Parts: sequence; structure tokens; C-alpha cells
Amino acid sequence: MRLHSVQITAFGPFAGTETIDMDALTASGLFLLEGPTGAGKSTILDAITFALYGATAGSESSTDRLRSHFAPPEAVPQVVLELSVGGERLRITRVPDHQRPKKRGEGFTAEKASVHLERLEAAGWTSVSSHVQEANTEIRNRVGLTPDQFTKVVLLPQGEFALFLRADDDTRRTLLTQIFGTGLYDRVTRELESRRTEAGRQREAAAAAVAQALAAADEAAGIDAGDDRALVGSPEPERPARLASIADHLARESAAATAEETAARAALDIATAEHADLEQTSGRVHDLAMARAAAEQHRATRTEHEARAAELAGAQAAVPVRLRLDDLEAAATRLATARSALESLTASSGTTALEGSDVHEARARARDAEAAGLEHLVVRERELASAAAEVARLAAERDAAAARLEAARAATLALPQQISDAVAAREAAALRAAGAEAAAAEVARLEMRWKAAGDLAALLPRIEAATAAVARSREARLRTHEAWNDQRTRHLDGIAAVLSAGLVEGQPCAVCGATDHPSPARPADDAISADDVASAEAAYVEAQQAEAAAQSDLDTLALRQAELGVASAGTTPEAASAELAAGRAELAEIRAAAEQLGGLEAQVQSLRTELAGHEAAVGTQTTALAEAAAAHDARARALAEASAEVAAARGDHATVAARQQALRAQAEHERATAAAVSAAALATAQHDAALEAATGEATEAGFADLDAARAAQRTPAQIAALQAAVDDWSRALAASEAAAADPRFADVLTVDLAEVGARLATARAARDEAGDRHARSTGSVATTALRHQRFVEARTKVEQAEAMHAEVVTGTAAVTRLARLANGTSGSMRMTLTTYVLRRWFEQVVQAANVRLATMSAGRYELERTDESDRKVERTGLSLRVVDRHTGESRSPKSLSGGETFYTSLALALGLADVVTAEAGGVELDTLFIDEGFGTLDPETLDQVMTVIDELRNNNRMVGIVSHVAELKDRITERLEVRRTDPQGPSHIRLHA
Repeated sequence: MRLHSVQITAFGPFAGTETIDMDALTASGLFLLEGPTGAGKSTILDAITFALYGATAGSESSTDRLRSHFAPPEAVPQVVLELSVGGERLRITRVPDHQRPKKRGEGFTAEKASVHLERLEAAGWTSVSSHVQEANTEIRNRVGLTPDQFTKVVLLPQGEFALFLRADDDTRRTLLTQIFGTGLYDRVTRELESRRTEAGRQREAAAAAVAQALAAADEAAGIDAGDDRALVGSPEPERPARLASIADHLARESAAATAEETAARAALDIATAEHADLEQTSGRVHDLAMARAAAEQHRATRTEHEARAAELAGAQAAVPVRLRLDDLEAAATRLATARSALESLTASSGTTALEGSDVHEARARARDAEAAGLEHLVVRERELASAAAEVARLAAERDAAAARLEAARAATLALPQQISDAVAAREAAALRAAGAEAAAAEVARLEMRWKAAGDLAALLPRIEAATAAVARSREARLRTHEAWNDQRTRHLDGIAAVLSAGLVEGQPCAVCGATDHPSPARPADDAISADDVASAEAAYVEAQQAEAAAQSDLDTLALRQAELGVASAGTTPEAASAELAAGRAELAEIRAAAEQLGGLEAQVQSLRTELAGHEAAVGTQTTALAEAAAAHDARARALAEASAEVAAARGDHATVAARQQALRAQAEHERATAAAVSAAALATAQHDAALEAATGEATEAGFADLDAARAAQRTPAQIAALQAAVDDWSRALAASEAAAADPRFADVLTVDLAEVGARLATARAARDEAGDRHARSTGSVATTALRHQRFVEARTKVEQAEAMHAEVVTGTAAVTRLARLANGTSGSMRMTLTTYVLRRWFEQVVQAANVRLATMSAGRYELERTDESDRKVERTGLSLRVVDRHTGESRSPKSLSGGETFYTSLALALGLADVVTAEAGGVELDTLFIDEGFGTLDPETLDQVMTVIDELRNNNRMVGIVSHVAELKDRITERLEVRRTDPQGPSHIRLHA
């Protein structure tokens, strides 16, 4: 697998679109991906993994980092990856789940993830699939690795670099099986394990049938599991004697149960009658007690009843006083209103002393006379505004005349250039209109291409649907073929039962010739007939025909796709539409130019006529300017004289009209004050009269004062409610006393409720006990009779189940032993078949890794494959040990330091890639990314590691190092820098190649 380009848009810390030319970056086989921590180096590896698998690389990465929070809301996050794998060049475009702005209204809506897989062919990029599940399957089949395996041997992210080195035996086995294509041995093992499992199920089923038959016999006899007589767990020789003993016991139980049922029925009838009599007496005693308690409880509320009666009497006495109190409140309101109005007037005038209403009336008349004397000056003042406007108008006319004169002079100077420009525009339009025919032909050609591109785009969903239909029909054919084979097999397996149906006692068998038929085969419940096989075959033939028809439809659509591809010249509907729109716009511009020729010619003639008119207007406007200036000066002098007279009459006010208005307001205020003084005096007299009338009415009704009368007042509804409550109490008292004197209680007046209750409880218990005894005896009669019959049937099934179990154990012994050997669960080595095969490949990986590890560790360390594991529960064969040449000891890879773990893991990863690449049919691993780890190396070890990595250039392998170690910048020429211009802003990529 080799990468050619990566395009990242609105992804992680990258707000815009960043394109990485991997061919240029990896020209020498080695490049450095560097930048400060957090800039987004690992995000590039996430983008590659996301494009391939729809997931990120690191185990700690999460999908919430996919869409860049720096990108604008309308930006669509996506990754476009071009790569070569298995001789094919592919392009993957993948978009994650994200939120986009709604097209209508405010807010956001969820956009689902999508993917598009394309393959480069001679005619250009061809779509392989845009269905997420299907595209993921296609990509994974071509790459040959799962996402987890990809991050262990190709892209080694932070924190996961050493996982392959430190993996346990089973994890390493799973990975190597996928990489080296040893799935055949796994399938053989699985098939044997499947048959062993089936054999186990058969044994378990047979044993379960025996246990079930024994349990059924115990259950039929009513024997518990812990009973000494139980058949479950009993020795087989003792079972006949136990069966006879159990049958005897059941017969005796049945006779005893019948006698007990007869006696229990008689006792139940007596107890039921006694209970009914006591239950009736108890009910009457209880009802009497309840009636007496109700009457006593009602009498206890007499105090509340008397208080309500007193409240009702007071409310009725306060009814005639209510009208007088309402009149008093109305008079008080009028008095408060009059006083408030008077206080408001005195406050607004700034005075506190009040005078008689006649004094205020005299002041009002004096202010009115003074205001009338200013009327003629108010009229003159209003005319000043129109006079000033007239002066301004004359000034504007003078200025307009000057502007027209200036404009006429300017137009006279500007028109010659306009005439020249119009002549040039006319000539350009004539030249533009000459290309109309060629432009029309180009638009016709673009229209044909656009239609073909649209038809091709509309055809693609049909091709996808037809492809899916072919896949479905193929799956249906395989499924019906498998069903047909299964039906034939099952039919042949049951052929013995078919043949046995024709056997006649004393006649020879058609197969063996024997005349004695002691144990003929019997058909199973789910036996398959010849008609069933014929139906399955017909379904298979029908599925074959359906698949052929679906394939024919797909071939027809593919031919149409090729035709449209040629007609559309490989362009998209959007691009063809844009080209057509541009062509149509060009043609419209040319035709518009042709239509403008006549207008441009008329414009030239109009401008020449306009120039002659402006030259004549210069003289006319000079005379008009002199006349307008003289009229303005005369009106301005008259305005100044009138303004001086009005200014003298204003006094301290802004205008004469304002002074006149102030005098009239003063007169109005004086008249209002006079009216308020009179109204206040009248309201005071009315309030005093109302107070005297209300006080007299309250005294006559029996109240001490007005407050007492007010407190006793109630609304008509409240008075009615009080009256009803008083009446209801009296009626309820009479009713409760009558209930306690009911004649039906005459015979129980002295009976104690507790005593009769105790007797009733005793009778009820006796009745229930007799009922339980009768129910038990009735059930026992039926149960004991049934037990014997069920037990006889169960004994027969026990004998049949034991015979079947012995036959199954003998028949499944061989496959059970073989499956355990292949699965590594038995034998001396306890190694699976696949692990046994993989040991050869893994030994080569270790040998290849040791070649580089010797250089990286300066000859100190060597990897060693071992059949022993750190834990006994793990399978053997693919475990690793590290041999330390300095000490001669062999130890676990987990004991290495950080730097040692790094370069040992790197050596192992490179060795794995070497072996896989060299083997035919293996996964192509000519790409390796290493995310961090170089910072753990000392300078000398770094030199040794880089020496090994530099050698990879000779093997046409691409190695990308992700690191911020400064020394690596001097060693590696090809670099990909990731930087942030703003510490809080998005990142950008820069390529050095």
C-alpha cells in the first residue's frame, strides 16, 4: 500500500483545505512530520486512518475532534485519500457525522457520515461504491487489515507503538493470521471445532435425555431429589426394585386419599352453616355501634353550631345599616377628590394661601385683556417665517441660476470627450456582434455534453441498485443451492426409514436380503421427502434465472454508462452545467452587443445635438442670474425691519405667541382655582351629613359604633350559607338519633361487639380449616391415581434414553479427540493448528527483526521466539523473549526501558513488513508511520536507529516519522511542517520536498 495524496478539509485543527502531495514528500522514502505539541501532527495520521476505516488512529482519539471548531458553520469536514494497493489506484472521499446550518430557519441539523470509493481506469475515475457498509468492506478487503491491525503494523500512533511487541500470544496470533493469510488452517480448525461442538451437543443431548427421563420418573412418582427412593443419581441395577416399591406405595396412598375426602366433606358442611349464622349477628351489632357513635359525634359539634347561629343573627341586624355606610363612603370619596384637586392647583402655582373665588376670577379677567392686546403682533410674527422662506427661495433661485450657468459651461467642455467615447463603444459593439454564429455553435455542443453528464449522474443510482440486485440474487442462489444440498443430504440420511416402510415380515429385505426385521428404521419427525428435494431444486433453478436476469440488466446499464461517459467527456453534471452557463452568458453578451448597435449610433447623434444646445444655454443663464440676485436683495431688507419690531414685543419669552399663551394659561389657572375652592366647601358639608345619618342608623340597630356594624356585615350569599348550615345541623341530629333507635337492633342491644367478633373469627377459622382439608383430600385422590400411570411411561423412556446415550458416545469419540488436538486444548504441546503453521512465519519475522535490532542496540539485544508463555493459560508458540548479550539472560519484552522498547518495537515492525512483502499473497506493507518515541533515545542510539531507517530507502519503502525532536530536522530533508500562526487559532501545513 502506497499513499499518493491526502486532502484534509475542516478536520481537527485545520479550518480550511490542506493538501499533502505524498509522492513528492516520500520521493526519498523517508520524511519527517514535525511541529509543536498540539499543532495537529497526529491529526494527519487520524485523517489517513479515518479515510480508510471511518475511525481515528489513536486509542485515545475520539470522533468529536474530527470537525474543526475553527471552520465556518457551513464548511463540510472531509478527507480525500489517494493510494495504490494491489495494483489498483484508489481514491477515498469520506465525510464524518457533523452538524450543518439548516437551509431554512435558524439552528443546525445532523448530517450523517458518507464515503465514496473510486478506482482509476483508462477513462478516468470510476465509482466503485458510495454505500458506507459496502465501501468499508471493499476497502478492508483490498488493504487486508482491520483498523486495529493497521495501527499495529502500518500506522503506529502515540501510546500504541509497542503493542505488537508486548502483545500476548493470542493477540499476536490473530494479527499474524490476518497478515499472512493463514485463514485456511483457522477454517479447518473451526470446522473440526464445529463438529466437536455438535458431537458435544449430541452427547449432552443424549445425557440430558437420560437425566430428563429419570427426572420425569421421579416427578411422576412425586419424589424429591434428596429422597432415598429418588431415581436421579441412583445406580442402574437398583432401578427395577425401586420401581415396584414406588408402585405399591402409590396404590395405598390412593385408597387412603378417598376415605379422607369423604370425612372432610361432612366436616366442611357443618362449619359453613355455623359461620353464616354468626356472620349475620355480627353485622347487626356492628351497625348499631356505628349509629350510636355517629349520633354522639354530631352532638359534640354543638359549640360550632351555636357560634354560626350568633354570626347569622348579627349579619341579619346589619342589613339596614349597609346603605347608610355606602352613602358615607361615597361622600368621603367626593371630599377627598375635591381636596386633592385644590391641592394640585395650589402646588402648580407655587402658592399655599387660598383666597376667595371672586379674587381669582378678577385676576383671570386681567390676564385675558393683556393677551388680547398682543394679537396683531402674533400675526406679524407668524408672517416672518414665510418672509424668511421667500428670501431663502430667492437665494436658492439665484444659486440655481449660477449652477445652471456653470453646468452649461461644464457640459460644453465635457461633451466632446463623451462623443468620442460613444463612437468607440459603437465600433466595439460591432466587432463583438460578429462572433454570434460561432458562440451559438459552442452553446449547442455544451448543451449535448451537459445532457449526457446529467443522464450519466442519473444512471449511477440505477447501476448501484442493479449491482445490489445482482448481489442479492447471487446470495439467494447460493442460499437456495445450500438448501437444496441440505434437503438432498437429509433425504439420503433418512432413506433407510423410506426403505423400511416397504418391509414385510418373512419377506427378504431389498438391501440385505434378510427375512427377519427385528429393528426397522423409523422416519424422523422432520424427515425429508423426495417432493421436498424437488421443491428445493426448483427454487434453486428459479434463483439461477433471477441472477442471470439481474446480471443482464446490469450489463445493459454498464454499456449505457460507457456511452454517456464518452458523450460527457468525463465531466460532472455540475462542471458541465457551469461550462454551459458560461457559454450561454457569452452568447447573450454577443447578442446584446448586436442589439445595442442602433442605440449607440443614436447616442452619438444625440450627444452632438446636446453640445449645440448647451452652447446656446450659456448666454441665457447669464441674464437669468442677474435678475434673480436683484429680487433677493429687495426682499431681504423688508424682512430685517419686521424682525426688529417683533423682537421688542417678545419680552422674556421666546416668541410673541409664547408670551400671549402664557398670559392665557395664567387666566385659566385662576378660574380653575376659583371652581376648586367652591367644590371643596360643598363636599365637606355633604360628608358631615352622611356621617350623622350612618351613626344614627347603627345605634338604632343595636351596634355600639360604625366599626361594629361594619364587622357584622355579610354578603347575601354568606347569610344564606350560614342559615343552611344551622338548619343542616339540626336535621342531622334528628336523623342520627332516629338511626340508633331502628327496630332491627332490638335483639342485639346488649350484645358485646368484641365477643361476637371473637366467636365469628373462631367459626371462620374452623370453616377455612375444613375447606383446606377437603381441597387437599380431593386433589390427593386424582394425584395418586395419575402418578402410577405416568411412572410406568417414564420407566420405558429411561431405558430408551440410556441405550441412545451409549450409541452417541461411541460414534463421536474420534472427532472429539481430533478437534481438541487442532484447537490446542489437548496433547503435550497444547498448540493450535494455525499457531503451528504461523510459527514458521513468525520465526522469519524475528530473524528479520534481529538484523536491524543488532544495529540499533549495538549488538546487545536479540529477540527469541519461545513456546513458553508468561501465563500458563495462554496458548504457546508465538511468545517472545529478549536475550541480553551483555548479561546472557533471557527476559520479557515488558522489562525493557522506554528507549529500548521503542527501537526493539521498530525493528520488529520492520521485520514484519519485510517478511510479509516478500511472501506471495500477503498484505503489501511498504508504508510505515511512526508517531513519536524518538525523544526517548540518547544521541548514540538515535544514530544507530536512523542508520537502519536510512537503509529502507533502498527497498522502495516509505517511512514517515512524527516527532518534534530538533535533531531530526537536520537529518531528514523531506519535511511536513504543522504550525499555528495564532496560538489559539487553526493549524496550517507546509511541505519541504
